[in-house]
Amino acid sequence: RVLMCFNDPNSQYENIFDGYRVLLEPLIYAATLRNILCIPNWFCIIESNYIGSPDCGGREPDMVIKNIRKWNIDHVIVYQTDSQGIDNKWLDAGFTLEGKFSWKTQNLREVQPYSGESPDWFLLSYN
Repeated sequence: RVLMCFNDPNSQYENIFDGYRVLLEPLIYAATLRNILCIPNWFCIIESNYIGSPDCGGREPDMVIKNIRKWNIDHVIVYQTDSQGIDNKWLDAGFTLEGKFSWKTQNLREVQPYSGESPDWFLLSYN
């Protein structure tokens, strides 16, 4: 199980996935081919669309650790748009960097199919 870490959308549909929804589709597709559950996805959003439902939002280490325990997560992907490397707060909280993918270096033919700056994704495990 892999948790992609996004801000809590605060019940605002337009805030789901922090403007990066389209970037999730290839990740979810590739994960599904390998029998890996990647959340949140649209099924997760639909199933948890009621008052009092459990959520998986949060981009700070303490909230991500709670979600790891709540959802039995093996790895997390956090994104950053403002640095060259993973923020030390993740390493200080006990996470281990497993990999990095930068959308900044991808040739999308001058099309930016998402809102916001191009993110770097960091695959982390928690000890």
